[in-house]
Amino acid sequence: SNNTATMTETYISTNEVKSTDVICRRGAGGNSHPGNAEFRRVISANKDRYDNLPSRDREDFARGIWNEMSREGIRFVRETPPEPGTWIVLNDEKCARKIWSALRDYRGGGGGHGSLQPLPRPQKPQTKAKANTQQPKAKKPKIHWMTAAVAASPVQTKNFDESAQAAIKGVLENEALGQALRNNWGSNYDKKRERFEEHVMTRYRAAARQKGMTAEEFSVKLLPVLINEAAGVRCAITESSSM
Repeated sequence: SNNTATMTETYISTNEVKSTDVICRRGAGGNSHPGNAEFRRVISANKDRYDNLPSRDREDFARGIWNEMSREGIRFVRETPPEPGTWIVLNDEKCARKIWSALRDYRGGGGGHGSLQPLPRPQKPQTKAKANTQQPKAKKPKIHWMTAAVAASPVQTKNFDESAQAAIKGVLENEALGQALRNNWGSNYDKKRERFEEHVMTRYRAAARQKGMTAEEFSVKLLPVLINEAAGVRCAITESSSM
């Protein structure tokens, strides 16, 4: 069971002790070990947060730090006095209580293992401090969708309407579309063409606003649609463009 696993302790030899392990030894005997130095930095960095927690939440906070440490492969180890060269790896429960005690007793500086900078984990105080060192972000001006469409267009020197109007004229020069429109509009071709251009412009604007398409990109997709519509018996273009 998980409870049994948290209470299990194993034995290792001296050459199996890692540099990341925290050595549990009275006095300053383990201070120079890299794992102990890291442990002191973590405790130091988490001390204020621990002190500001309600008493009922402090044990869970310490246990959370241990969970992160164990995921990094860090262990608490202690040499067994009767058998020099043999070390015991403390179980989860003892490790969590070691951290709890270190947070409770930490006063700064060295001494025992009671002094860890946190394992890479975002801390709220650090986030606030970092935010204070940054320049305040300037408010972004609201960008009208038309301006955004122009910015995305390869034709940077024209506004969107100019680019769309040029594209529409190019579409109307298509022989198949021109013939279909003349067949539909007959003698009213010139008048209806003006209304037709206004109608198609709304399509270009919608494509820019909703899909971020440039006028040139939309023309490629729109041309075959217009040809089909113009060839219809009651096509949408004829209906919407009638005077």
